[in-house]
Order: sequence, then C-alpha cells, then structure tokens
Amino acid sequence: SIGPDVCSSLDVNITQGNPTEIRLMNTPTTSYRSDFIISLDSIVIGLFDAGGNFLELTGGSVNATLTSTGDVVATESILDGEAHFNIHLEALAAGEYRLLFNTDLEQVISTEFNLTIEIGDPKSLRFTDESLVPLDLPSRAKTYIDIDIVTRVVDAGGVYVLSSDTTVREVTVSSEEGVPIEASSKVGSGGEWIFPGNTSIAFLSPPEGAYSLRFNATGIPGTALLSVNVIIGPPVFLSVNGLPTSTYASDYTVTLSNIEIIALDAGRVFVGSVDSEERTIIVSSRSPDLELSGTMSSIMLDGTTTFIGTQIIAPHTGEYTVEFSSEGLVPIDFNITIIEGDPAELHLTNTPTTSYRSDFIISLDSIVIGLFDAGGNFLELTGGSVNATLTSTGDVVATESILDGEAHFNIHLEALAAGEYRLLFNTDLEQVISTEFNLTIEIGDPKSLRFTDESLVPLDLPSRAKTYIDIDIVTRVVDAGGVYVLSSDTTVREVTVSSEEGVPIEASSKVGSGGEWIFPGNTSIAFLSPPEGAYSLRFNATGIPGTALLSVNVIIGPPVFLSVNGLPTSTYASDYTVTLSNIEIIALDAGRVFVGSVDSEERTIIVSSRSPDLELSGTMSSIMLDGTTTFIGTQIIAPHTGEYTVEFSSEGLVPIDFNITIIEGDPAELHLTNTPTTSYRS
Repeated sequence: SIGPDVCSSLDVNITQGNPTEIRLMNTPTTSYRSDFIISLDSIVIGLFDAGGNFLELTGGSVNATLTSTGDVVATESILDGEAHFNIHLEALAAGEYRLLFNTDLEQVISTEFNLTIEIGDPKSLRFTDESLVPLDLPSRAKTYIDIDIVTRVVDAGGVYVLSSDTTVREVTVSSEEGVPIEASSKVGSGGEWIFPGNTSIAFLSPPEGAYSLRFNATGIPGTALLSVNVIIGPPVFLSVNGLPTSTYASDYTVTLSNIEIIALDAGRVFVGSVDSEERTIIVSSRSPDLELSGTMSSIMLDGTTTFIGTQIIAPHTGEYTVEFSSEGLVPIDFNITIIEGDPAELHLTNTPTTSYRSDFIISLDSIVIGLFDAGGNFLELTGGSVNATLTSTGDVVATESILDGEAHFNIHLEALAAGEYRLLFNTDLEQVISTEFNLTIEIGDPKSLRFTDESLVPLDLPSRAKTYIDIDIVTRVVDAGGVYVLSSDTTVREVTVSSEEGVPIEASSKVGSGGEWIFPGNTSIAFLSPPEGAYSLRFNATGIPGTALLSVNVIIGPPVFLSVNGLPTSTYASDYTVTLSNIEIIALDAGRVFVGSVDSEERTIIVSSRSPDLELSGTMSSIMLDGTTTFIGTQIIAPHTGEYTVEFSSEGLVPIDFNITIIEGDPAELHLTNTPTTSYRS
C-alpha cells in the first residue's frame, strides 16, 4: 500500500467522446422587425461531445423548430460537425420566439436560439374583430353587411401599427367572385377605417352561396378578406320554372300547358318554404291582340304555384307575351309563339260588289273565298273544294277547287227578284265552318210580263162554244226577277193573247202605258168550243222579251151536241119491215167531248125521218141518262132502195143526222111492170 505521504503521477489520454449536444457556433442577430418574410442571419449549429469537444463528424441532420407553432422551419444535414441554416420565417407578429434545434442523432441534447420580433412596417389590413365568422345574410336587392366592419393597418405579423401609420390611405372593397357589389371607400390616416353596418357595403341581388369581400388599402400590399354566406332571402322575383310548351297551333281556344310559377329571392334563388306567405299570382296579356280566358289567377304557397287551364282565344300567328304578376314582386314575362292551325273557317278575301240590278242573268264580280284556321290565319293549302249555295232555293250555283288556300268564283245567277239574298260557301274539308256573302238585288229594267195574282193555279173551265176566262187577268211589266217596275215603264205597249196549242180563241188586245193591263173576266178572252184538255195562253207586250203564260184546264162542259156513237150498221136490204140495228146516241159538250155523268139531266131523244118517202115505225124515242141512250127496234116500212137520213134530236141540243142506204132485198112479190089495156071489147 502506498501511504498518504507518497507522491506519484498518472498520465491520462482523453479522446473525443460520442456526440451528446449541439451548440450555436456563431452569434447571429437576435432582433428583427416583422415582415412578410423574416430572413435570419446564417445560423451555424455544431456537434459536441459531453466534454464540449467539437466533433467533426458527418452524418445525421438538424431540425429548426419554431416552438410557438411547433412548425419545423428548416432541416439541414451535418457536414464536418456543422449544420448551416439560412432560415426564412413568414410574417411573425411582434414578440419573443424560440428556435429549437434538435438532431436525429441519439442522445444528443438540443439547443435553442431566442428571437425578438419587433413591430414592422405597415404591410396589411386586418379586422379588429378577429373572431368574425362568415356572416349569414339573406339575399336581397341590396344585401347589406349588417355589422360594423373595422379595418386596421397591421405589420406583416398582423400587429396594429397604431397611429404610427400617418399616411393618408383609401380603403376599397371588392368581390372576390366578381359578383356585383355596392361599397363606399374610406379615406384617412391613423391606420383604422370603419365601414358602418347596413349602409356601407352591399351585394347586389346575390344568389345563395359563399362569398368573400377583399379590403384593400393604398400602399399596403396585404388585404383583409371577409367571408359572407348569402342565404335564401324573401321573394323578390317571379319566374317560370322549367321549359313549359311555348309554341301552339292556332285554334278557337288554345289551352296552355301547365305553367309553374315560382318565387325567387334577390339572387334569383327559389325561396321555397322560406316564403310562408300565401300570394295571389295573376296572369295577363301584354299583347293588345291576345285575349286570355280560363284560369287567370292561382294561389302561391311555399314559393310555387301552377297555372292549369289558362286559354288563348282564337289567336293569330305571331309572337305574344303574357305576364305573371303578384303585388310586391317583380313580374315575369312568358313568350308564346302561335303557328298556323288546322283549317277551320272560310272567309271572303276580296270585296266584290254586293248590289246588282235584276236581270235574266246576273253575273257577280269575282268572289274569292280563303281558307283560315280558327285564329283567322290564312292557310296556303291546296286540296278540297268549296260550294256556293243560294240559301233561298238551296241550289248549288257553283263549285270551285281550293288552290293555295283560295277558291275563285265567277257566279251567274238566273233572274232573281229584287230583295236580299245569301250565298253560303261551304267546303268538303272536315270541321271547316262555312261563310256567307250577302247580296242585294234591286229592281231592274222591264223584261217580262207577269200576272199580279202570282198564286194563279190552272183555271178549270167547262167547255162551251165560247169558253171565257172567267176571272179578271191583270198583267204587269216586271223586271227579270219578276218585280213590278211600277209607273217607271212609261212606254205605250200593246198586250196580245195567243194560244200556245193553236186552238181557236177570241181575245181582245190591250194598249196603254204604266206597265199594267187588265183583261176583264167573261168578256175578254175565250176558247172557241175547246175540247177537254190542258191549254196555255201566252200574253205578249210589245218591246218586252219575256211573256206571261196562263194555264187553263178545259173540263167537260154541259151537253151541246148529239152524236152517234161508234159505227152502227147503215146499209140494209129492203123488206116489208127493216129493223135498224141498235144505235147509241150520246151527248157531247161544246168541245165535242162525251159528257157522261157530267150531264145528270134526263132527256128524251126522238128519232125522225128527214127523207119524205122514208116511213119509220117501232121505237121512235128513248130516254138519255148520263149522256147516253140506245135506240132498239126502230123500223123502216118497206123502203125503196136509195139514200135516206134520219135525225136524232132533243130539245136544246144540236141534233145529229144518221144516213141509211137501202139496197135491193130478196124476191118477194110479182108486179105488173107495164100498163096494158085492161078493157077490151069482146
């Protein structure tokens, strides 16, 4: 053992140990003014062992961490024991900060670098109320920011530079999204500007959505951004939802398809249930010549209503506008296009003369009938035809085809009387309504004769020797339509009467002016012994082409003549008594027509000889009934041969002769044919 008083020495060789810590190797600036980018002086971090020996080792890396945020602001590798940092920090607020340097080497103690950031130059704007969350604002025509917005100039670190900013600046507001806004700018110094709520800044009719307002100050690079949520506001506008049908074919009534009308807020966003008010929506025409009917109003609930059954009355083709409106809301227009519809009507497309003078043939001006739809739109279609019917007679007076939408008529009417007439034009096209043309016929020139009693039916006149027309016949000059021209016919004319059948007549003519002539009954005109039959008397006036025709039926008249009916035997052989065969005697009227039962009178017919040397016996008379009787058993007493006449007669009637021939009979007697001397002397 060595005692305490013994001195000795020991050489110890100490070598570098393992890395245990890192240290700051230089002395960089520790104080900076706040800026958007704060560039620190170069900082060198060295690697040491526990004895403080610098270790020129290579490997591993060092992180620089801003302790206030925990952000790693830089990382550098260790080369020859050192890590060299050039650190750039972004916009730190004035204050004390610590940069912590640590390494990824095991068991190596970190080191720190203390940093002071002072208030910097004015760099940006900031709101004084930094707790502002996005504002929720209902959309309106002017959607105002409804709170006071206070902006201040701050340095890059966001610290208010207070009144140190003496520069006069203008603060303006703009929309990040480019939506329309209305904002007044603020001008002043001192670094603070106030935008009062509800007056300073407004979105103009913004749609629902998220927006940002950027506040800029002259000379200040940094801006402040205010977030705004525009939510659905109260209803402002009406709108047509979707794309309802807008083109329709014209018809008498055009029913619009269902049209949904919705309410939009100032940003033109559908309000839906945000609008709990019940509203009346009215539809009206903005086009003077568009007439609406049917559903003209509808109740809106929760911002929507549907118009069902709104109608347009017979519209013309074209562009039209209807308006949907409600009190307090901006109305909406809806444009409607009307195109040609199906053929529905005929119309007169020109203006022909409507008044003509009566004549035998009345030639109307050209009449053009056009084809139209229910809205009155002309249709240039080809096909089908149009009939023109005179309604007073029901006669179709013309038919024309439809070409390019028109039917052209050149109508000739025969001898219409003065008066009002209608031409009805209808077509063979289905469901097309006809049209009419009213026509006035005025009294024309003297053209014909007519009886004043137009109801004259054929006269029934019994045949006589002179069968007189037994009523007054009044004839007048009329125009082609049969209308009396009154005293306008001042020409002296002669009216004569003739028989169409050429039977004998007796007629006096009448001469005079004024257009009227009277033939008195029972004295002026008579058929002479006319047979039964139909006859016509024609009345002619000088200078008048047309005539009047009077029909007469001659009927069986009273008996006038006796007659032998048929051809009884008229030749007989002589005998002591010659009995004539049956001879029927009949009565004839003046026209020599058998009267038959017309003659109800009982008459005695007598037979007598008109030959002096003809002696009759046997039946010498017979009773006639219904115009007939038969002589049976009339005899001739021993007649000589020759020609003889017997007469059948009755009082008041013209008798009839009957000729008889007697020829030789059978031998019956001997007679001395000479006259010998009947006395002789013995």
